[in-house]
Amino acid sequence: MKLIFDATQLNQLFGKELQNKRKLHRLSTHELSAQLQKHYDISVSAMTISRVERGSVVSSDKLFAIARFLDINLNEFINYLPSADEKLK
Repeated sequence: MKLIFDATQLNQLFGKELQNKRKLHRLSTHELSAQLQKHYDISVSAMTISRVERGSVVSSDKLFAIARFLDINLNEFINYLPSADEKLK
C-alpha cells in the first residue's frame, strides 16, 4: 500500500507542536507524563514523550490524550494531508 503523504514529516510536525506546547505550559516530559496519568489514566512515559517530540509514532489513545491535555488542534495536521483531487494527479 502506497502512502499518499509523508508520514515522517507529519510525525515531525506533531512532535514539534507537542514540544512547543509542553514548553509553553512549562512542563518537563516527566511532569507531562504524570499529568496524563492523573487526568486521563493513561501511561505515557517521559521517554515516549521525548521520542514523539523527535518524530516517533505514538498510539492513537496516547496521541489524543496528549493533544487534548496540551490543547493541540489535530485538525491542523489533518489539513496537511492531500485532498482527494491532489491524490488523483
